[in-house]
Amino acid sequence: MRLDKIYTRVGDKGKTLLANGRKVVKYDLRIHAYGHVDELNSSVGLTRDFISELGRPCFTELVHRLAVVQNELLILVVSWQLLLSR
Repeated sequence: MRLDKIYTRVGDKGKTLLANGRKVVKYDLRIHAYGHVDELNSSVGLTRDFISELGRPCFTELVHRLAVVQNELLILVVSWQLLLSR
């Protein structure tokens, strides 16, 4: 399947929707913070996968700790969303 163009037909007018349903501008600091944490989480995941594929027992603990870091980063973003949506 090939997706060339996807339209919502509503236009975003430079805004994005928060978890609470409120719209904010895309340059809002929350959106940047979510993006930076998401990029960090992706980097941690890539590192974890790379180390896992090495298959060395000495890295087992590190792989586990990186998984914990990823989980904590997800909890951080959800906590921000809940706190800032009030």
